[in-house]
Amino acid sequence: MPKFPNKSAFTILFFLFFSVFCLNSFATSPEDFVGPSDSNAKKSSKEKNSKPVNSAVPTNSAKSSSTPVAAKSSTLEGVTAAGRLDTAQIHLIYLDGDFDKSISLIENFLNSKKYMSDGDSVFAFKHLGVMYAANTATREKGRGYMYQLINIEPTAKLMDMYACDMIYLIFHNVEEDYAVKREKAVKALTKRNEEVPVQGSNEGLNTNASSAQITGSKKTNSKRNFYITGGVVAAVGVGALLYILLDSPKTSSTNIVHVTN
Repeated sequence: MPKFPNKSAFTILFFLFFSVFCLNSFATSPEDFVGPSDSNAKKSSKEKNSKPVNSAVPTNSAKSSSTPVAAKSSTLEGVTAAGRLDTAQIHLIYLDGDFDKSISLIENFLNSKKYMSDGDSVFAFKHLGVMYAANTATREKGRGYMYQLINIEPTAKLMDMYACDMIYLIFHNVEEDYAVKREKAVKALTKRNEEVPVQGSNEGLNTNASSAQITGSKKTNSKRNFYITGGVVAAVGVGALLYILLDSPKTSSTNIVHVTN
């Protein structure tokens, strides 16, 4: 029967094999068992420092960059944050020569029925008049906007529009035509007011006429009453006189006859 070696030696060999088995099972690299080298440790620490803590949480720079974008997207082009017509932006687009975009922005604002001050109206009609008049196909439409411009601002000028001489000539003709039509309208209105009195004056004339009629009727009635009264008095007087004369007792004359014996 074979003899086994010493039990202590057998126990040591068993633990050695068990240790090797454990290392092969759980350690995938020498660094896992020995530990990372200094260079690898520095490299891993740099990677940890460069890695963002949480990519889902935006940083301050991301917040600052996203805020103006949201504010910009909340306002329409050609409209200020207060909801007014952005005249400065539209005028720059006009100076760049993009008439189609300028017309679209202004007409969209006009169609929105939002509040427009007198200055905004002057700006809109001036730019639409110049841009439409620059095109032969839409020249009459431009003249219409120029009429509206002069109607709300008779002293309006086109000096800030930097238009060509043809546009200034068209605007000058519109000014003259508007002045002639305005003068005719004023004369017609004045003549109509002179021919047709106002309702208040009509009432005054009617009152005066009625008072004059009443006064005249009173005078006529007083004269008539005077004549009637005079006639009655005269008739009564004549009747009384006739009664006295006709009904007075007649004095009988007595004839004395002297009888002589």
